[in-house]
Amino acid sequence: MTPEAIEPRVSDALKMLQKEIDDTLLCPRKGFALDQALLIVTSRALRIGLAVCKLVASGFYGEAFGLTRSVLEAFFIVKYISGKDAENRADSYLEFRKTYQYNQEMIRRKHFPHTEQPARLTQKMLDEIKQRFPKTRHWVPAYSMASDYYEHPLDTDPKSGKGYQALDVYDGIYEMTSHYVHVTAFSCMANFDASPFRTSKSDKEEDRAILALHFSLLYVYATCIILGRHWECTLSEGVNDEVQTLLAELRAVPSVNERGLWTS
Repeated sequence: MTPEAIEPRVSDALKMLQKEIDDTLLCPRKGFALDQALLIVTSRALRIGLAVCKLVASGFYGEAFGLTRSVLEAFFIVKYISGKDAENRADSYLEFRKTYQYNQEMIRRKHFPHTEQPARLTQKMLDEIKQRFPKTRHWVPAYSMASDYYEHPLDTDPKSGKGYQALDVYDGIYEMTSHYVHVTAFSCMANFDASPFRTSKSDKEEDRAILALHFSLLYVYATCIILGRHWECTLSEGVNDEVQTLLAELRAVPSVNERGLWTS
């Protein structure tokens, strides 16, 4: 199974999920932050998943694998804001966008003090933003969202009575994709050519491309499921069957490729 062979099918599956949601005509209720947050994050996850497909189709395997981390983050967010105190969490997620204004004003004061403060940005507004979000550079850390229990009845362990945590996703997939986001030596060496040196013109890591496609589809699918639960909607049987069949094929890729690297 090559990335070029599987990419169109993953892309089609993502578009099918997209159409299913669009055709449902979900309407966020005014004044309900969770409605809005779930829809915008799911929409973002779908777009990122399709972007991963485009990168794979163009031969940018490592870049696609790194972008997969954003799909995982979208999944963490919808799982987290759908948990306990859901409305307040969703409101916090949406309101955190205001910290951008705060941070920009701090940059202006530090580097461009000769320019005037925007009239619309009062000190009272800045104080309120800082009071609500003491750490204006980061919202809830990915680890905290992953470790939070998602206590939906279908995802609760009957033995322990506890909900689902995504620590396995964080410890494995999120950590691995982070190498390709932060440009670590791990992500660079695979495409390094021996003497005489030549910069890479194409990505050699086909295994990362397969993983990028697999993880993107899997966690966009999981995100869509959580979205549907909020509106008490389920994906149609045909969509479920097609996505799960494709995911089963992707899971069946040998665990070690010819280079001896982990692939799934």
